[in-house]
Amino acid sequence: MKKLLKAIFKPLFLLVLLAAGITGLTSAQWMLPLGVGVYFVSVILTVLDDSGKKQPLLTIPLSSAPGPSAAGPISPTIQGFLQQTKQAQKELAAITRSSKGGLTKPLQSLNAQVGILANQTQLLAHKSQAVEQHLARQDFSQLPQKLAQLDQKIAAARDPYALQQLQNNRKALVETHQKCKIMESCLLRISEQIQNIAANLASLQLEAQKLTKVSLAEAEVSSQKIVDQLQALSLDLEAFRNLMEKTLKEAGLEK
Repeated sequence: MKKLLKAIFKPLFLLVLLAAGITGLTSAQWMLPLGVGVYFVSVILTVLDDSGKKQPLLTIPLSSAPGPSAAGPISPTIQGFLQQTKQAQKELAAITRSSKGGLTKPLQSLNAQVGILANQTQLLAHKSQAVEQHLARQDFSQLPQKLAQLDQKIAAARDPYALQQLQNNRKALVETHQKCKIMESCLLRISEQIQNIAANLASLQLEAQKLTKVSLAEAEVSSQKIVDQLQALSLDLEAFRNLMEKTLKEAGLEK
């Protein structure tokens, strides 16, 4: 019973459940059952591991997030960063599988946290995809030219009613352009965040390799520090994603 209670209230597992709950209730409903399932599987595997049985590698696969929609692919730049993230997951999993003795468990904790970050990154990538598609629908790159053409028509208008219509059209177009510029800024920030996550996970591979060359006690301490850093990064990323969701919604982005 003590082993079960210890596993149930393990901070890493509770963080997975919390992140899945927040995401599932706010934007991605599919994350809620996934997170609950991962939580219960983690608890069960931990109890089995403490009983002396071999614990399978616990990861949250990047492919569990929804794939690109039929409306269009994720941009090549962001797709490249996602590929780096996925590759880091694979290599860390390989290091974990090849580890021996008590080192496996600390590395599994790293795998679980990397899985959370990978899924958060995928959600951001699909949000960027939605922004790109919205900007394309609004013909964002051509809006300044359209404004210039409207200004010419306004200057040449003589009929008061036609002039009023043109001015109303211009006002609406200016508002659309301003909102699109906000979205463009968000798109750039999202790309930078995804690039930052990819870089962090790439450097994590080297840290994991180092853990295999030190004593078990040192590996446990070092791995916990890395997990703590990844958890902080995950919380920051979730806060950033929520901010982007709010900003984009206010700018008129459809879900």
